[in-house]
Amino acid sequence: PDGSDMQPLVDLPDFPTQGSADWSSDGKWMAFDAWKRGQNAGDSRLFVVDAEGQNVRELGFGNLPSLSPGGHRLTYSLNGRHGDGGVCVMDVAN
Repeated sequence: PDGSDMQPLVDLPDFPTQGSADWSSDGKWMAFDAWKRGQNAGDSRLFVVDAEGQNVRELGFGNLPSLSPGGHRLTYSLNGRHGDGGVCVMDVAN
């Protein structure tokens, strides 16, 4: 609780910069964005991972993910370079 024993949940060597984490309401999954060294947040990819740091899945381009209360849908922002851009929604199966 005091932050003194923080540890990374997942190690993605190809995507060392990670952020915008959002836990599912049941605490079993987390969505986050990550990008490669030398890229900016507009080129970030979306990921989901289970609470143990296993079963990492890349979902595609996007950033600022937010899981729905049931954890089955994900809203995110998409840069215009990777599609129409704007706020998007996708179904994610846990």
